[in-house]
Amino acid sequence: MNKGFTLIELLVVVLIIGILAAVALPQYQKAVAKSRFASIKPIAKSIKDAQEIYFETYGQYATTSNLSELDIDYPADTDVELSETDGHEYVSVGHDKLNNRYTMYLAHSGNFANNIYCEALSTDEQAKSLCVAEGTMGDPIANGDRLLYLLSGNSSGGFVNPAVAATVDSFLGMIGSFKNEIRGYISDVDITDMTPFDTAFATEYFYPDLPDGFGPGSYASCFGADGYCSVYANLPDLDSEVQLDLDWMKVMQFQDAYMSPNCTVTSGGDPSFCRALQEEGFTCYGC
Repeated sequence: MNKGFTLIELLVVVLIIGILAAVALPQYQKAVAKSRFASIKPIAKSIKDAQEIYFETYGQYATTSNLSELDIDYPADTDVELSETDGHEYVSVGHDKLNNRYTMYLAHSGNFANNIYCEALSTDEQAKSLCVAEGTMGDPIANGDRLLYLLSGNSSGGFVNPAVAATVDSFLGMIGSFKNEIRGYISDVDITDMTPFDTAFATEYFYPDLPDGFGPGSYASCFGADGYCSVYANLPDLDSEVQLDLDWMKVMQFQDAYMSPNCTVTSGGDPSFCRALQEEGFTCYGC
């Protein structure tokens, strides 16, 4: 007489299958994600090559609006983006089922020329691990809600944009002029006695002579009561704002190390602008 499975035996079998599925499913999902990411790489490469040919023909890159002129076919589940920001020309390709993008900067981009990045949504652990598995160079760069992992190229970003360089030079020149202005103001105060100095700075000390190119609201000022000076610059051409705090106690002592160890960049935070400030010794946040 044939005997069927008991309920306990069936439950054990179901449990074993469940355990195997729990172990295998994440690995399967990773394999699928990796396959999807691999599928968008040749598409990005084909579009980049077409862009370089387009540039040699017309002296400029195609934009998203005339992407069809590149005559490149790609699957419907693929999203293609062509940057239209001056100095940041790239091809970025994504997949509908991924929180990743494969981004290739173009050869004539003002910044990051020929760099390749894996982008990942910062809140998606699988997306981040997929980028890391590609073999990244250095720490990721925050860009809004995404992290950019450098896969190939120059980690310094190839800072060559003349407009950015000029703005950085102007900003640093403003800081230097402001420092000298403070020193000149302080020289009229008996710094051996802090009382006159504090009194002199009890009200805001304002330095309005900002260089050309700085937007409305830019200023440099000191507040004696709070014990610090600050420089705020609105940089509309770079879609950035920068706030730098100065230690006026060090300025008073005529030291060159007059700046606090960090600055804050907001509203866009052009990466090349931040990088240029970092090369000058600043530690910038918000880049």
